[in-house]
Amino acid sequence: MSISSANYLIVHGAWQDSRPWAQVVALLEKQGHHVHAIDLPGHGSNRNDDFTSMHLSNYVDCLITHVRSCVDGRPLILVGHSMAGLVISQAVNELEIDKLVYVAAYLPSDGENLIALARRSNIPGLGNNMVFKQDTKRVELKPDNLQELFYYGCDEDVVVSAMAQLQDEPLQPFFDKVVIDVKRFNVVKKEYIYCALDNTLCPQAQLWMAKRANCQIRTLQSGHSPYLSNPVELVQAITA
Repeated sequence: MSISSANYLIVHGAWQDSRPWAQVVALLEKQGHHVHAIDLPGHGSNRNDDFTSMHLSNYVDCLITHVRSCVDGRPLILVGHSMAGLVISQAVNELEIDKLVYVAAYLPSDGENLIALARRSNIPGLGNNMVFKQDTKRVELKPDNLQELFYYGCDEDVVVSAMAQLQDEPLQPFFDKVVIDVKRFNVVKKEYIYCALDNTLCPQAQLWMAKRANCQIRTLQSGHSPYLSNPVELVQAITA
């Protein structure tokens, strides 16, 4: 059911920040929604190159603090892309949420981590591009084939701009196990936006996670970054 006016908090995925979501933010605001796309710790305007003490809990705390500082009495909808599926899932423990929206996202059960979920994928995804730096607790991303992997379906100029915004990712949040209050999580409405042409997180794994969590599933014929390749269709799915 469509909500006429809501608070949307958008959480970006790994190696990125909030900037690529600008079109989606503008489209949602045009519909009268209150929209914030946040930068997680270590990313974008919140950048800190010391990743040695960065954990998934820091991401979750950042989201919770942001929600409490900016939302009003309208319904609260959290949108998480890719890695951020773990962040919005754990935020359920502390926030009264009307809907969780997963965009080609990792959707965990209590006690799982991203690495374990990624192993369910039957495609390499970004596995061959990731360079783990244990000494500095970061994951670098080699640029090889990212147009096909990360930005399938995006225009060339969009890809060039997006790749220029990529950064190293903190390592430990990939391995931290999510802590979810199962009773609270189970009663929150959940929607999964399944990206059928995704070369990063395989479509079969997306569907498996979405069905396991009893999500309403909406399909986009897009790659892993529909906020860049299909922003209008993505907003239609988010607000449906």
